[in-house]
Amino acid sequence: MAALPFAPSSIPPPRPQAPGPAAGVRRDVSEPGAARTLRDEERRFGSMSDSIARGGRSALWLTVAALAVLLLISGAGANETRGVWVDAWGTGFRSQSEVEALLGRPGDPNRRGAVRDANLNAVFVQVRRRADVCYPSGVGEPYFSGLTPSNFNALQAIIDAAHDTTGGKQRIEVHAWIVAFATTSSGTTPPANSIYWQHNDPNDPDNYWMTLDENGNETSDKAFDPGHPRCLEYITDVCMDLITRFDIDGLHYDYIRFTANNQGYNPVSIARFNQRYGRTGQPSPSDEQFKQWRRDQITALVRRVYAKTQLVKPHVKISGAFVTWNPSPTASTRAAFQATRPYYDVYSDWDSWMQEGIIDLAVPMTYYNWASLPNDYLRWMNFQKDRKASRHVAVGVGTYLNSKDNAILELLKTRDPSPAGSYGQGFCIYSYRVPFSGGTWAQFAPDLKAQVTPTPVNVPPMPWKTSPTTGHIMGTVTDFATGQWIDGGTVTVTGPVSRTTRTDGAGFYAFIDLPPGTYTITVSQSGYPNASAAVTIAAGDAVARDFQLGVNQPPLISDVAASGITNNSAVITWQTNVPATSRVEYGTTPAYGMSSLLYLTPRTAHSVTLTGLQPNTLYYYRVISTNDFGQSASGPHTFTSSGPPQISNVQVTGITATSATVTWTTNAPATSQVRYGTSPSYGNVTLLSEVPVTSHSVTIS
Repeated sequence: MAALPFAPSSIPPPRPQAPGPAAGVRRDVSEPGAARTLRDEERRFGSMSDSIARGGRSALWLTVAALAVLLLISGAGANETRGVWVDAWGTGFRSQSEVEALLGRPGDPNRRGAVRDANLNAVFVQVRRRADVCYPSGVGEPYFSGLTPSNFNALQAIIDAAHDTTGGKQRIEVHAWIVAFATTSSGTTPPANSIYWQHNDPNDPDNYWMTLDENGNETSDKAFDPGHPRCLEYITDVCMDLITRFDIDGLHYDYIRFTANNQGYNPVSIARFNQRYGRTGQPSPSDEQFKQWRRDQITALVRRVYAKTQLVKPHVKISGAFVTWNPSPTASTRAAFQATRPYYDVYSDWDSWMQEGIIDLAVPMTYYNWASLPNDYLRWMNFQKDRKASRHVAVGVGTYLNSKDNAILELLKTRDPSPAGSYGQGFCIYSYRVPFSGGTWAQFAPDLKAQVTPTPVNVPPMPWKTSPTTGHIMGTVTDFATGQWIDGGTVTVTGPVSRTTRTDGAGFYAFIDLPPGTYTITVSQSGYPNASAAVTIAAGDAVARDFQLGVNQPPLISDVAASGITNNSAVITWQTNVPATSRVEYGTTPAYGMSSLLYLTPRTAHSVTLTGLQPNTLYYYRVISTNDFGQSASGPHTFTSSGPPQISNVQVTGITATSATVTWTTNAPATSQVRYGTSPSYGNVTLLSEVPVTSHSVTIS
């Protein structure tokens, strides 16, 4: 068990953001949004002309001061995330010169880069495209194409340039953007060095990670399936490799979902689903229980990465580019989200991730053309602001779909409150390469800076990171004897609050944002006694408490069988989950009455031979194994010893002058033959019927 206290910093929590001045002051008041904002300002500060008339020069000074305060608290002057997505498919960071154009030259105060020049403060850079990367991967993934040189460590170059503060440069946050499950671009064959080829053999189920549709086809992007525990572990390792080895400010998910509603049919995932719910066969894509199962597999990845990050680098922000799509939500409620495609179509339940607290920053891809779908843009944006729970949201604006003017307008609207009065914490532009329809960054940046980002601001601090008031408990549950993950075990914490969860396919559990105090953790799984432990957490603590089920308990007995049965002996075998002694009690009644020798050598595969048995006799037996923590027994079981068949009910029928039929029964299957004659010495014999039966019939003639 390890507790990692996180020392709070002195950064104050973010203050509420008011509507941006560009919507209310800078833009033409003929715009409906601008007029509305001005009317709100008049209600707040009073009419400027009335103030001047009432107070003369002092009133004028107060009015100017009020406007200055308004500008200060508006989006243009308040702390907010001002991000831009930089993809890896074109100009952006594929060489040192591109990195310097984007973020400036380290050590040179005059080379600031396009991001700083536009007064942005965060970059979301695509460091993992389709299981290929732009950094030396600790899990062996190949470099992607287009880098100069081909092994250019673009991520480190980005970090060096973004974090450079020479000459007062602003520090830029670096969020490492990864595509979660795809291993190739849609419709293309994975390159020879792709990890796809290491995990695509259906004859090796433990190593076959592909997601399939209901007809058994792999997806066009050859995506892995998070329902396979080995895949779940691998993608977690990809994420933690980035977090532990690089000085990134955040990890940023993309495609953290299935790409169609008929996917998720990896054979191992289906077997796990059926075992969990006591089902058989293949579920329908529309099966509600199977839909939730697929949501749970994606959530498991998000939860485990978030929790593990709290152990090693709690300051790193976990975020995601989440899909929105139509229909847009009709209200800011859970039910409204469940009626949208992220939830019901591709099983990306990012609303629940925000409520659980396993995402620090949601950056939903709110990609709508203002000219045609303004209401959908507004509905999704309002939902995000209202449903962010205790976390942050930066609206992901699809400026690339819009004209330059509408791109600017959509960015400005990210600063407006929702109808419920909720605010976001910034925006992210998609994208650096295509910032508006048909345009370039050089064409966009001057308007962006003039109308949206006239002055630099800081990224708003996250209070749960800078001044935490809660802690986290997590761990892995395994079988003591085999080391195998316990899948679907129930884990409960009781203390200042009580919560229950299940272990994922890789045996992991986590409870996020628990109030400080002492908790009792209880783990239960069918076939095992419960395991429990007490853990105390303080604010900022992240505590890992693993469990091994089957340790410090009597052995579990399975696979009891009798074999090698003869007329006077039998071999009794069984298995235990931990090494233990071996003994068999047996007899002709359920009370047993006899016992084998006690074999003291601890083992998990047991075999005891019983001798001195009576032939043709039903025996009852039970097996007994003992370790340092107690004794276990399994029985009664039965077997029947072999021996000469016992003949009964002999009859002669169908008697004629020249023939007769002899019938009889035996207590066990046996051959059939009759000896006969006119004296006790017989003298004649029928042919031997070698077919073993218990009801015999032979005709003599």
